[in-house]
Amino acid sequence: MPVRQSLRRLATFLLLALFGESRLMRACLCLCSLVLASQVWATPCDVDGDGDIDLDDLTLIQQAILARTPVSGPGDPRDADSNGVINSIDGRLCALRCTRPKCATTHTPPTVSLTAPAAGAMYTLPATVTVTATVSGVDVNTPISRVDFYQGNTLIGGATASPYTIIWTPTIAGSYSLTAKATDSAGGVTTSAARSITVQAANQLPSVSLSSPIADQSFTAPANVPLTATASDADGTLAKVEFFQGATLIGSATTPPYSVVWSNVPVGSYSLTAKATDNLGGTRTSAAVPITVSPAGPTILYLHGDHLGTPRVATNESNVVVWRNLPTTEPFGMALPEEDPDGDGKATVINLRFPGQYFDRETMLHYSYLRDYDPDTGRYVQSDPIGLVAGINTYDYVGGNPLSLIDSRGLWGERAHEKIIDKAFLGYDASIIKLIKEGSADVDAAINQIPGVGNSYEHAMRDPGQSIADVRQKMCRFVRRNMDLYLKYKKLGNNWLAYHYLGRALHPIMDSTSPAHRGFQVWHPIDDGAKHGNEHGSIEGLNALSPELLFETINLINAVLSSPESCPCGS
Repeated sequence: MPVRQSLRRLATFLLLALFGESRLMRACLCLCSLVLASQVWATPCDVDGDGDIDLDDLTLIQQAILARTPVSGPGDPRDADSNGVINSIDGRLCALRCTRPKCATTHTPPTVSLTAPAAGAMYTLPATVTVTATVSGVDVNTPISRVDFYQGNTLIGGATASPYTIIWTPTIAGSYSLTAKATDSAGGVTTSAARSITVQAANQLPSVSLSSPIADQSFTAPANVPLTATASDADGTLAKVEFFQGATLIGSATTPPYSVVWSNVPVGSYSLTAKATDNLGGTRTSAAVPITVSPAGPTILYLHGDHLGTPRVATNESNVVVWRNLPTTEPFGMALPEEDPDGDGKATVINLRFPGQYFDRETMLHYSYLRDYDPDTGRYVQSDPIGLVAGINTYDYVGGNPLSLIDSRGLWGERAHEKIIDKAFLGYDASIIKLIKEGSADVDAAINQIPGVGNSYEHAMRDPGQSIADVRQKMCRFVRRNMDLYLKYKKLGNNWLAYHYLGRALHPIMDSTSPAHRGFQVWHPIDDGAKHGNEHGSIEGLNALSPELLFETINLINAVLSSPESCPCGS
């Protein structure tokens, strides 16, 4: 019934009630007016009385239908057809009377926000990400139905009750944008602000190895042990490299070269490792390197000589150079050796100089058995004991050529050979005489000047215990072999090789007439080398290279040249 028509009828009944004649009539009219008033003020379907018909009203009607709630009286807004019963017909009638589009309500949607993970969070595969949201501003009439979580547009999970949390396990490395969507019972949906996180591939552990010291290296107590590691990280950077002895930290380094020095290490056996840590906390430990620190005792050094036999480098048992005497600035031995080239603070003193020389620190001279050599002048301090046989300059050292010649005893033996060759080959071209001298000098090279190794016959001498007949046979075989090579290369026109071998063949022939060699004297081992040539008088007897001895030697040379098979030698 329209409201205006109801008001008109209500006014008519009120007038009759006020001015009517019958009391009964007035009572009836009042009752009717109350009924009409209830119909006016209770608008059908507006159950919550908010002046419009919307989803809230339909929800209340539906609840009454399900609960089979009886009408509260005439004009119950839930009883749209006024038949005294609240049923589905009332619900459909009210749905048709909705005063809002699609029966929308006027409630405010809830607010949803992500509380986990933190913005910019970093995860490493395999990753487990806890995603949590909170909802606020919920309408009591439209509670939250569910909260769904999305990665981009992809649903990754949901929750229907607080706390709204899911566990997400991404399987691919990358950057992700996460959001939460809350839905209430009225169908209202709100979306949270996005949060970005990064999921990175599994961390590759760094690589590390100890490059120093080497396995089983030995040190002398108290030792300073340098430790050096080689380390890298393929997918990041290195934070530090630590060095351990067993489980004990020795030291650490944060920048290359990754090295520390372990100082004052006592006697013992140790196991060393290096541990690398990358920027993500990943660690790797190197293979263990065992070392030994031994008590101080006799030191074994290995001497390395040059082509003349001069000691130039000394190394220890760990193959570390501990002494060095290189002719970097001058050839006569004036420069002092480096006694601590490895920089460990320990000097290594070796007083050996040119072959046969020993450095006297008090005089700064080189003792050479028969006389002293002064490296500052490159000359001997005393005159040559064999006199002018060695040449007119009796103070000279190897003719001023210490890079090619030696004088291990200060006797100038090779100069005597040269004098004999000059006399024997008088009139020959100077180049040929030079080649013969070089061949002879080759036999006197440092490598061939070691007694007791079985080559004494090359110098017309014999080893201890060797018979004269045996050494004579070996010497003659040596002479014939070199003479054969001389004749072979002379026939081929190769003068260099021909006269070189001739000089080698003649060397023991010349030695056989020397007072220090004559009669195949015994060449004693190096520790008794002073006996060399002493069986036939003193060393000074070499000055007996008189015209008679020179004549004898030249005759032997001529005999060999005319008949190599004869191999004559002095008696």
